[in-house]
Amino acid sequence: MAMFQSKKQTASSKEVEANNIIGKGTKIIGDLITEGNIRIDGEINGNITSKSKVALGGGSNLKGNLVSSNAEVEGEVTGNLFIAELLILKANAVINGDVSALRMLTEPGAKINGQCKVGEAPKATTSLSNTALNGNSGLNGKNNERQLETSK
Repeated sequence: MAMFQSKKQTASSKEVEANNIIGKGTKIIGDLITEGNIRIDGEINGNITSKSKVALGGGSNLKGNLVSSNAEVEGEVTGNLFIAELLILKANAVINGDVSALRMLTEPGAKINGQCKVGEAPKATTSLSNTALNGNSGLNGKNNERQLETSK
């Protein structure tokens, strides 16, 4: 029985990955910061920062930048995307901004109205993600301009 107890204790001590859903009809005004996966089917007027995967559903609308490890976009984004690993653009995706990702898969019909850089991880991803997750919005206080810090 001691053997079963130790396995149970080990399993319960592991961190559980957070999963979040922003449903259709929900509108959030402000920055969204999460360490876990998140699916958004509503509207976000602000920046999204995640150390995990962000999925923007078919009815979603993001007006702000997206910084994450992985992302899947089926809705509309007006802002820049900084994806450290894999970006998937579904057929209905519309990106009005620049895209920077290590890898990208694009279905026929997806639209990017901006510059696209694929093949190396965006330099801004790490510093923006760490800054946001440490509680600093990254705003410089002058006209709410966002400063992108890059580090090598």
